[in-house]
Amino acid sequence: MRPDARPCQTPVTTSPAGTQWVLIPDSDEAAVVVVNDTGYRVLAQCDGTRSLREITETIAVGTNITENEVSTFLDHVHRCGLVTLTEHSTPCSQRSG
Repeated sequence: MRPDARPCQTPVTTSPAGTQWVLIPDSDEAAVVVVNDTGYRVLAQCDGTRSLREITETIAVGTNITENEVSTFLDHVHRCGLVTLTEHSTPCSQRSG
């Protein structure tokens, strides 16, 4: 994933399950995904206004998470249909289709 890519989380229902989070997509075209707390924090940053680099910088505070790890995670949830990508800084709520 390009460092300037701006991920946007698709609508999901979240449910805590112990130390994990179950993400149930509102669309039948996406997969149910279980993530840990760090993955949940990464997805919470995916509002369409932050780049991969900006998300990594926020998540890295107090952790040893690398940009490559965040990129790999976002690539996975993108393939599962839980995030869309753009190169423009547009809040998810203002995107069409």
